[in-house]
Amino acid sequence: MTMGLSCIIPVYNTADYIETSVRSVLTQNIDDLEVIVVDDCSTDGSADIVERAFGDDPRVRLIRLKENTPGGAGAPSNIGIEAATKDYIAFLDSDDWFAEGYLGVLYNTIRQLKVDMVMSSYVNYDTNTHRRKAANDHDVWPFQFKKPCKVEPHKLLLLSPEPWRKIYNASFFGNPDVRFSVNGHFNEDYPFHWYCCVAARTAAICPHTGYHHRVKRAGQTTEKGSVRHKAFFDNSDLIVSFLNRRGKKIHWEYFQNWLVRHSWTIREHVTLGERTEYFKRYGALVRRIPFWGLETVLALRSTWGMALSYVNLRDGQHKAYFEVYNNRDYWSNVKMAIEVFRRAGLKSFLIIWAQHNPRLKWLCKSIEIKREF
Repeated sequence: MTMGLSCIIPVYNTADYIETSVRSVLTQNIDDLEVIVVDDCSTDGSADIVERAFGDDPRVRLIRLKENTPGGAGAPSNIGIEAATKDYIAFLDSDDWFAEGYLGVLYNTIRQLKVDMVMSSYVNYDTNTHRRKAANDHDVWPFQFKKPCKVEPHKLLLLSPEPWRKIYNASFFGNPDVRFSVNGHFNEDYPFHWYCCVAARTAAICPHTGYHHRVKRAGQTTEKGSVRHKAFFDNSDLIVSFLNRRGKKIHWEYFQNWLVRHSWTIREHVTLGERTEYFKRYGALVRRIPFWGLETVLALRSTWGMALSYVNLRDGQHKAYFEVYNNRDYWSNVKMAIEVFRRAGLKSFLIIWAQHNPRLKWLCKSIEIKREF
């Protein structure tokens, strides 16, 4: 490895955007830079565009795969990791772009703080409306930090897992666990995020926002759909297997929280006819998780006047948590939670919620519901 930054761009059929993406890397204020474009056998000429536009630029390396790989961007990203020659590694989706100077800020941060990885926030860019929206995890991003600072790596597990919002120390990838999942076309970055946050010794966050993430593009693997959310379980199984080998109690507690944050997508993304299978797999996943006899996990915060509620469910020594957002009707959310856990085969519920009063003090209430289904 030599001093500098390798930026890996996995590509599949993004001919309309790939040139802009690569140029956004080359204009960053980093002296020693290489761009590794891994084309996953595109059929729209994406690789040809890269070759024509950047064939004479020694900083750009194009790797053409002979056949399309299973697992979405996972396998091309792993190939890029193996090909990287610099001390630090970043990722960029082939339809996204970096703002000017963005990578330089993260690059300087990871070198100055001497951490395994640094993480920033980002902006969603709607392809149809051309509007910019806050990051998916803006409600939990630690905005109180006004400058780059070190954090405990497990705290990054609260944030959205995308690899393209981070820079990694290349030596970190000497750990064979730190690779992308090739387990389907969706959510391959979920296990990778967990592998990194558990294996990392040090980490940092950077308040600079300069990554532009394109959403609602035709053909995008993040489009809504039940197939994507079935892949969630496959990748969750990988995370559980990894935590059984490497995880500590704190990581399991964050995983419980992570399951909660994903469970609300059942109604939004899965059809009524598919819910039975979804809940069955959710219940099977819950039963694989140790809970150490915790009574409750209750996080209190106010977001746009809404209260954050956790529903804690018990079945023998097993527990799970369900998160609901609400601003008016608590009981509709309670009924929703009961439906989730009933379908998961669990029978005893401890429901806890919080309500914000006009004096900005938290009032906590709890009831216990025991019902046989």
